[in-house]
This record gives sequence, structure tokens and C-alpha cells, in this order.
Amino acid sequence: SQAALKDFGSDGRLAAARLLAGRATIPFAPVYFLEGHDGRQEDAMEYLTRLFAVAPSLAQSVTGEVLSRFRCCHCGVEQAAHSTEPFKAIAVALTREHETEGVILLESVQDAIDAHFSIPERVELAAWECSSQSCASRGCHRDMPLKTSTIMQAPNTLIIQLKRWKWHEQTQIAEVTAHGVLPTERLSLGNHTYVLRAVVSHEGDA
Repeated sequence: SQAALKDFGSDGRLAAARLLAGRATIPFAPVYFLEGHDGRQEDAMEYLTRLFAVAPSLAQSVTGEVLSRFRCCHCGVEQAAHSTEPFKAIAVALTREHETEGVILLESVQDAIDAHFSIPERVELAAWECSSQSCASRGCHRDMPLKTSTIMQAPNTLIIQLKRWKWHEQTQIAEVTAHGVLPTERLSLGNHTYVLRAVVSHEGDA
């Protein structure tokens, strides 16, 4: 409602509603959200999360469902998640590690989304335990599994978050990836095609 969106300013809430509904009258006309939550800076995704919290009708249009599968990195045993998970944005990495080619830079949004759903990624999962007896006997049954995801229900409006960082467990430091990434005006995701309507970015030193 308009009352629920009051924290975003009159121009900001109207622009946000139009962009998310795909009704922007001037494509890519920048609208600056200068107001932070309680005076704090927030990145673009945090700001959108606040918007969805106070505007359920907008949140419904960007909500989809994904099913995750986890595979043992040693023996290949797979386990699917017990149920699908809702999402309002897909966070995609801009780099991928290849066994022989090392780190690959993903140079377009389409490349990043394709890699996200086709290339397994090692993830930390507290509840993971490989069911293979061979892994249990070697003591590697709790090693981080490989994760792949499948879209089970595509949202009407797709939000993609570009992860401009890579976390290093050994150094506990986040490395920023600064290479250029080309926008994709018509993005394919399974049987669905999405047309680029808006870009949200965070500007500033924080």
C-alpha cells in the first residue's frame, strides 16, 4: 500500500512500484533512494528486501521456487532437498572455478545465470552427511557437498543479484571482482524468457 511504502519517499515508492510491475514509462531513468533505514547505508538488495517486506503484492510477483540437490564430492551420491524453497532473487557469482582452466570470469548476465544452474558449487551444509559406507569409513562423509539447483516455479518478474565478491575461507577475506559484465536484454531461464526492465545499483564507499 502507499502507506506501507512511506519510508521510500513519494518519488521512490512510485518508481519502485512501476519498475517491479514492468510499467516504467522511461526505461532506465535513474531514481535515487537517498533515505537509509534508521540513518544507515544499505546495499541495493537489502533495500529491495525492505520494500518487499512492506509490499506483499510486489513480493508475490517476484517469488519463485527452487529445488536443490546435493552431491558428494568424493563418491557422487546425491540427495535432494526435502522440499522446494521460495526465493525473491537469485544471487549469481561472476566467477567460476574450473578443474583445469582455473578461475573463469563470467562476462555477461546470461553466462552467470547459466553457470549458476549448470555448474555444481561447493557449499557448507551443516546437516549434510554422505550415505556411502566408503566415505564414512574414510572419514570424509561430512565434507562440503556440491550443490545444483533447479527452478520449479519461475517468478513473473525475475530479480538477479550479481555477487561482486568471492569469500575465501582460509583468509576470511572477501575479494571483490571488478571485471565488466554485459547486461542481457533478453535472458533465457529454462523455458522462460525475461526482458530487462530495470537495474538497481548501490553507489558509495560503504
